[in-house]
Amino acid sequence: MARSSDRDRIIWILQERGRSSNRQVRSALNLSDARYDEVRQELLNEGLIEKVRGQGGGIQLSAKGLKTPGVLPIDKSAPNEKSLYAPFVKVLEAESKENEEAALAIDTNALRRQGKWSNPDVTKISIHKFPLLRTHKILVTTYELKKWGPWSIEAVFEAAAQRKFAHASYLVLEWAKGEDVVGLDELLSVCGRFGVGLLTLHPYFSSYRYVVHLEAERNAVSEDDLEEYLGYVFEKDKDALKKYEDLCSNQGI
Repeated sequence: MARSSDRDRIIWILQERGRSSNRQVRSALNLSDARYDEVRQELLNEGLIEKVRGQGGGIQLSAKGLKTPGVLPIDKSAPNEKSLYAPFVKVLEAESKENEEAALAIDTNALRRQGKWSNPDVTKISIHKFPLLRTHKILVTTYELKKWGPWSIEAVFEAAAQRKFAHASYLVLEWAKGEDVVGLDELLSVCGRFGVGLLTLHPYFSSYRYVVHLEAERNAVSEDDLEEYLGYVFEKDKDALKKYEDLCSNQGI
């Protein structure tokens, strides 16, 4: 899909956010000062935006601009968050198969583990073998999925809480407006502070594909916390336990 014009991207971000500072818009769209000033002036001249007062200055849509139709193409969004889990599990499974990775992806949203923010939507369990060391390591990655925006910073906190028992945790955002990904600067900043990775999930034919915007930081997890979490998952999901046992057996564990 062709990249949307810079003017359309500015209008879109104001439609999504409302009044914004010049710095926020310029940063979110990754525009140079000169390019931003040029496009902003065009929109001012056409009466689609207007200046607002404040530290550093800002812009908002004018009455005319508010009547402008959505300018980024909208792909069909999932009907609800739960409908994203199974397709995302399939994406992870296909990726593991392609990479010849010994891994198992599980929909863990419905397990209802007690405690706020302690129940990942999807969990991936990987087995990494070290032949020369004659050992192996079990790695757990968790994914917190959110339907197409608007999103809250609280979503980052949900993913960060899962680092207690996960070696890596990701926030996954459904992106339903074409291929342009804009306006994630604040979420990226908070994710970075907590070591959480950030992915956007895009419709792709009858399935999805994801784009990595920030890799999760590898996290040191206590074996007690890891054992407790996996024990809970396999107690609630016997089919996942069988798959895990088969995976371990195939790896000679």
